[in-house]
Amino acid sequence: MPPANLAIPVRRSKDGPDVAPPMGLREQNKRDKLRRIKAAAAELFTQKGFEATTTMEIAKRAGVGEGTLFLYAKDKRDLLFQIRLNELDETRDKGFAKVDPKSPLLEQLVAPEIVMYRHVAKNIRLERIFFEEISFCSGEQAAGIQENRARAIARIEKLLLRAELAGQIRCDEEIAFVARHMFYSSMGAMRWWIAEPKPKLSDGINDVRRVYALHLRALNPHPSVFGTAGAFRTPA
Repeated sequence: MPPANLAIPVRRSKDGPDVAPPMGLREQNKRDKLRRIKAAAAELFTQKGFEATTTMEIAKRAGVGEGTLFLYAKDKRDLLFQIRLNELDETRDKGFAKVDPKSPLLEQLVAPEIVMYRHVAKNIRLERIFFEEISFCSGEQAAGIQENRARAIARIEKLLLRAELAGQIRCDEEIAFVARHMFYSSMGAMRWWIAEPKPKLSDGINDVRRVYALHLRALNPHPSVFGTAGAFRTPA
């Protein structure tokens, strides 16, 4: 076996950039097993509930032994966090990729939320389970959550800094502080929304828009930050 610190060899291409070698069969099998385990866990958590689901049931549905499952996750809680953290990262990446820097600041802040709400709406029950579990997470799970949140807050901060440099807002507080509280206010709005008996997607998006508009009003905003309609009007 080659030393672990050696770089992965690349295949030289005459017509383009160097490319990594194709994934080995063993690695493909490992990824496929993890994909099946995650899919089985998500299905069972949704159908039976988190507490009622056992690791043996997850393994059986995934077509692997229970011992194999524990090679990929410490327990079912760890598995839940793996499922949701990966999805959170991917969904947030997609959401911020939708941001149009030429659009009003309010729309830039809301664009990633719309993508997130649409994703969450696909499986409200699983999201409720996740929100319950993150309230008491610790160790590696807590670290993963904090890293995910820190990335989201940094992106909001970047949008606010750009708006401040453009003279669209004037902030008397540290931008990082404002971004952090915008983020946690938006998370509170989502918690409120998914706790509804029958959450309606349009209601959730409208509420989080109101949350961001409320924060923006405290930043001495130019009317342009709210778009052509001027200041955001709260529905009666």
